[in-house]
Order: sequence, then C-alpha cells, then structure tokens
Amino acid sequence: MMTPVRSRWSRCLGRLATGWSRTLCPPCGFADDIVVGFQVNICGKKRSHGRFTVLRHTIRKRMQAKLQEVKAELRRRMHQSIREQGAWLRSGVGGHVRYYGVPTNTTALCTFRWQVGRLWLRTLRRRSQRHRLPWARMQRLIDRWLPAPRVCHPYPLRRFGVIS
Repeated sequence: MMTPVRSRWSRCLGRLATGWSRTLCPPCGFADDIVVGFQVNICGKKRSHGRFTVLRHTIRKRMQAKLQEVKAELRRRMHQSIREQGAWLRSGVGGHVRYYGVPTNTTALCTFRWQVGRLWLRTLRRRSQRHRLPWARMQRLIDRWLPAPRVCHPYPLRRFGVIS
C-alpha cells in the first residue's frame, strides 16, 4: 500500500511526468515538499537530453532571512576596512555556495551573490556623507572578494553511481 505522499511522487517521476505536471500545476501538484533548504516541487527538463528531472531551488524565505542577517552584520562592521569586510563576506558567500551549489540552482546562487554585493555597496556608501564609490569600482570589489557561484554537488546518479 502506497502512502498519499509517495503516490504524489510516483505520478511525477518517469516518462509521463512532464505531461502530469502540465495538468497538475502549480508546480506539479505537490507544492509543500521541502528537503533541507531546497524546494523540490518543480518539474523540469534537463538541457542536455530533454528528459524529466526534479529541479531544486533555494527556498525564498531562507534566502531573504540570510540576506537580512548579512545586512545587519554589514551595518555592524561598517567602519572596518574593505579588506576585513571582503574577507568576512567571502567566507559567508563561499559557505552559501558550497551548501546550495546543486545542479539547477545556479540562478539562485547568482542572485544571492549579486544581492550581497548590492548590500555591501549600500553599506560602503553610508560610511560618509558623499559617496565616492561608483558601480564600476564596486564590480571590481565584488569580483575580487565574492566567490563566483558554481555547482559543488553533482547529480545524485553521477555522485553515487559507483561501478565496481
């Protein structure tokens, strides 16, 4: 006997999944499934071969909460040097990238990095009454201090597909 949750998942896996997802959306009919910080209720296709896959994206509420924490901490560290702030931000953004760096989540990682850079720009501009920090210079600081988003965890089949 299958539980209702498993029967919902079984509808959304296999070759008929994209057809089911079109008839059951919003997304795929099971909008409340969350796995460790990722919203996994999104049906999609892989770009490599066009077959069905379950997409994983960062939960919006988690990203916004983390950005609020970064904003408060930047406000507290406002008068530290750019080098100290950049080193602190590098460790924070790097940890975020390593945790949420899964396939199909690159857009959320780019958004997080861009938002942290924007918050950092606003904090640096508040250090004096006249801001002398144009966006072009801030781009150089972002490229220097904030790590670029990348996929750290491969697909599970590639990760656990051991041939012995």
